[in-house]
Amino acid sequence: MEIGDLENSVVPGEGLEETNVMNEAGGIFLQLSNKIDSAESKNKDASRGLIYSYFDFGEAVFKRCKLVKPSYGKDGSQALVKKRG
Repeated sequence: MEIGDLENSVVPGEGLEETNVMNEAGGIFLQLSNKIDSAESKNKDASRGLIYSYFDFGEAVFKRCKLVKPSYGKDGSQALVKKRG
C-alpha cells in the first residue's frame, strides 16, 4: 500500500459524525424555513382580513350617510354619522 492510498482510504466512523451534524443542521434549517413560510402566510391572511374590514367599515359609513342624508343634507348627515360613530 502506498501513502496516497492511505490518504484516500476511509476510516470507519470518521465521516459519520460530520454527516450527522450536517443532517441535523439541514433539519434545523428546514424547520426555520417552514416557520418563516407559515408566518408569511399568516401575515398575508391578516393583511387581507384588515383590508376587508376597512372596506366593510367604509361601506357601512356610506350606507349610514345615505340613510340620514335626506333628512339632514350632505354636511349634516356627515356630521351626524361622525358624532354617533
